[in-house]
Amino acid sequence: MSTDEAETPEEHRARLAARQHAQFDLMAENAEAIARVADESATIHDQIGDHLPSAAAHADRDRQLAAAERAAAAAFRERELPSPEVRAAIRNARPGPEELAQLRNTTEKPDR
Repeated sequence: MSTDEAETPEEHRARLAARQHAQFDLMAENAEAIARVADESATIHDQIGDHLPSAAAHADRDRQLAAAERAAAAAFRERELPSPEVRAAIRNARPGPEELAQLRNTTEKPDR
């Protein structure tokens, strides 16, 4: 819309509402995609559990993240923000500083 076109207040509200709905839809799609990746990660960690002692805990955390992301997606589809509990569950599913350090140590290549 060019700046010289007049927009009624109702048109303005409708345009903003449409943009807001599109943003909520995009956030829901992103949350669903994260949930799918977390589910896949949990499956992989279940499969390597015999070889990696921390895999079971990682798989559990992935499943918790997937469930929280699905709850967030449901909230976004209702044009709402996820509850504080859902947001806390997503934050808590992140690896802590110790695990991040361990991951860095196992993935870094030795100097030659």
